[in-house]
Amino acid sequence: MNKFRFIMGLLVVCAYGFSPVYAQDLVLHQMSFVGQRQSLNPALLPEMKWYLGVNGGAMYGNSGFNINDIISSGANSGSGVFSPSRAASKLSADNGMRLDGIGDFSFGFRMNPKWYFHSSFSAKANLRLDYPPDLFQFLFLGNARDEVLDKDMDIAGFKVTSNVYGDATFGLTYQPNCTWTVGMGLKYLQGLAHISTVKSYGIVNTSSEFYQWRITNDFEFRTNMQVDLDGDRWSIDFQNDALFKNHGLGLNLGATYRLLNKKLLLSASIIDMGFISWNSGGNTRIYNQSENRDFMFSGLTTAAFNNTDAAFEEIIDTLTTLFDVKTERTGAYATSLTSRFYLGGDYQFHPSLHAGVLAYGEIVNNRLRLAWSNYASVNVSKILQLQGSLSFMNRSISNVGLGMAVNMGPVQWWLVSDNLSILFNPFMTRTLHARTGVNIVFGYFKDKSNPCSKYYKNAPPPPQTTETPDK
Repeated sequence: MNKFRFIMGLLVVCAYGFSPVYAQDLVLHQMSFVGQRQSLNPALLPEMKWYLGVNGGAMYGNSGFNINDIISSGANSGSGVFSPSRAASKLSADNGMRLDGIGDFSFGFRMNPKWYFHSSFSAKANLRLDYPPDLFQFLFLGNARDEVLDKDMDIAGFKVTSNVYGDATFGLTYQPNCTWTVGMGLKYLQGLAHISTVKSYGIVNTSSEFYQWRITNDFEFRTNMQVDLDGDRWSIDFQNDALFKNHGLGLNLGATYRLLNKKLLLSASIIDMGFISWNSGGNTRIYNQSENRDFMFSGLTTAAFNNTDAAFEEIIDTLTTLFDVKTERTGAYATSLTSRFYLGGDYQFHPSLHAGVLAYGEIVNNRLRLAWSNYASVNVSKILQLQGSLSFMNRSISNVGLGMAVNMGPVQWWLVSDNLSILFNPFMTRTLHARTGVNIVFGYFKDKSNPCSKYYKNAPPPPQTTETPDK
């Protein structure tokens, strides 16, 4: 029990030690009824002989502020007032925003007593955005405030990474005994679109005497997409053959270990290790400046105030001079996936009740982001599994999650969410998450080919007790 408490405490301390934090599929990780949890740890065996299903979901997270921070109550009932100063006060030195979407077809089956095969074919899209507090304040609060005059506003640190790609994963889980389980998944990746920041630097200093701007900036980002421009509209052409020349490889690894009379299950996994080589001829571009720009802006001329067109042209000329963006086609380049890891400890208090803690992390723009979750799961007969969780993510502890899996004969419907707080207080939440799917399953709980199941066909009979007859 001391080992159990030490491991649980270590996971909590690690999760509290980093910020901002994110989360993805914390509830799904421990849904033993659902086969798709193997995408988060290929060593987590589902409780069925085989399954086949489809699922999809989306996630949004912002560690900087929530809706209530940026929109305050107005004088009239039901009205809202845009309040950037209130949102700015909530920002820290390191703020992040993320979006994720997935559509997935997957299946798995037990090959023999020690091997389990699983595979999935997914369409994925993700966005990671880091933004410094000075950039937010510069855009929404301006640069003429007393507290920033004659001081450098650091608008650097703005970074964006986004990928749209296909993922075909083929995995194996090996169970040598009822203590250890290991698993892996090999990925073939097909890139469709990409954008990422290579470097970002910017300083704005406003003179208190004449309110002149001194701006120093240097940036570069690269893209790979086929964009069709049509007036004010643009779209990505996914039918262009060049899009399907971006190939990549990836790897998922996982392991579990049972101890304390097999009541405590420790799990660890690292997923989405890999890269995509962007090589869709002619679509790879770099946007940058020819050199570090140091520019002084003294304002508009008096003539601009007498002519709207002249004022607009002067602003455009100023911005063009300021940023001096250069666009050039470039050769192939490779980018890494957003690698993620899970560390968990799950304790079985009763055959139908278990609880534990799960830590999640990912590496974005060379920074480690972490989250953690406490949860409890109960199996209501063989038909229903329910799980509740309380998670710390995006600098908020009020993330109440729910998981549910319903077995209706061979048809299973499942739904998970890392945060249901939006249903009760939508303007206070910083995290939105939901994922659901439908599976066809067979061999639930009575997988006779699983050597660690009491239904194993070669399991030894229970020992016979010998009673001494009464004299």
